[in-house]
Formats: sequence, structure tokens, C-alpha cells
Amino acid sequence: MNYSSLKGKNAIVTGAGKGIGRAIAKRIASEGALTAVHYSKSAESAKQVVDEIKQAGGDAFSIKADIRSVAEIKILFQKLSQEFKSHSGSNHLDILINNAGVSSSSVSFETVTEEDFDNVFNTNIKGLFFVTQTALPLLNDNAHIINISSLTARGAKPLYSAYAASKAAVNSFTLSMAQMLGKRKISVNAIMPGFIETDFTKKLLVDPEIMKTLIAGVAFGKVGQPEDIANAVALLLSKDAGWITGQIIEVTGGTNL
Repeated sequence: MNYSSLKGKNAIVTGAGKGIGRAIAKRIASEGALTAVHYSKSAESAKQVVDEIKQAGGDAFSIKADIRSVAEIKILFQKLSQEFKSHSGSNHLDILINNAGVSSSSVSFETVTEEDFDNVFNTNIKGLFFVTQTALPLLNDNAHIINISSLTARGAKPLYSAYAASKAAVNSFTLSMAQMLGKRKISVNAIMPGFIETDFTKKLLVDPEIMKTLIAGVAFGKVGQPEDIANAVALLLSKDAGWITGQIIEVTGGTNL
């Protein structure tokens, strides 16, 4: 597959300080996009991503906001516009990757608290919704929006009911935005990752029984890596994907077929 260069494009990846977001930010920056590395807590992690991008010859900057707050989202995009103008001469946005997300601290439906529920929904769907809404005036025609969903949104997931429900909402929102923004030729798609090895999930993978169970359900017989999702993002940003919008794409290595 020949990927088109993203040189001259302005991009933001939410939740880009670690895991899947980190891999996506590094990948699209390597394709030439000026990349805003969004974070909510760890400035050090975001700085490390920016440094790695620059060391590889790309261009990036970090930007902070708690996307659970609409007020902070508005400030985020005011700053983003200024940073883009300063770095590239254009304050417009070409690529929005809605990656930021959290899961519940509880895996039992009976023990999910109101605080757990609100944190999950305020981040995973409220934040994504208002980030997209606030981004619209900056988005160029022919821009791209990619929402990172989850395989938990498919089928019954009683141990992750709040998280799964929030990601199902992401999928529904993706379809609505694809229909609404089609007249501007803005593509809107979602990626549903399977189980991906990140700093957060590595603690589960040290248990050989858990690892065995996970791999047994994957056709490729292995756990995915953040770069696998970044590769799918790069594909959706390429000219070869110019006729793709309104799609919920599973990137799972063939999980639970």
C-alpha cells in the first residue's frame, strides 16, 4: 500500500501521551503532518512523544486539556489554532483523531459507582462529542475524523458494561457525523481495536492463563500492538481510502470470529 504524504496537514491526536494515541501521533507525524499531542495529566509523557517525533524528523507540539470539561475544550481549540498558525502558517485542522478514553475502575456491573460511570461517559463520549463539535469551524473540507472505539462495543460485555456502552455510543456518533459532514467531503470513521498490549494491559499479560485465553480467541494467535492501530489510521488517511466514510472497522487480528 502506498500511503499519501500528509505533509502540509495539521493534526491533533487526543490522549496521545501513551499507548495507542502515542503510536498514532508518531505514525502520522512520520507521514509529514504537524501533530498536536494532546494530554490531560502527564506533561512529561507528552513531551517525550514530541521529542521522539522531532528526533525522527517530524514536527509536533504538546497541548493540555481535560476533555471532560467543555470549557477546557474551547480553550484547547483556541490554543490549538494559535499553535497551528505559529508552526505552519495555517490555523485550519485537517486530521482529528479522537483517541482519548478511560475504562471503569470496576469490572463488576454491581460495583460500578456513579463516579466511575460519569468518568467513563464524560471522557469517552461527552468529551469526544464536544471535541468534534468545537473542531468543526477549524476543519477543512476533505478533512478526516477517526474515532477510536473498542471491540467491547460488539456483543455482550457484562464485565465492561459502562465502558462498552460508551464505545457503542462512539460508533453511533460516528455514523451520524459521517452523514452530516459528507457534504463537505469530510470522512468520519471509527476503528475498533481488539486487545492491544499497552502499559495498562501489560499487567494482565504477565498471567500466563490470561494470555493463553486471550490468544485462543485471536485468529492470528497473538496480542495486538499500538502500531497495528496506527497502521489502520494511516490507511484511512491515505488517498486510497478516499471513498471510505461512515465505517466501523475492526482491527483485531480476527478476534472472536
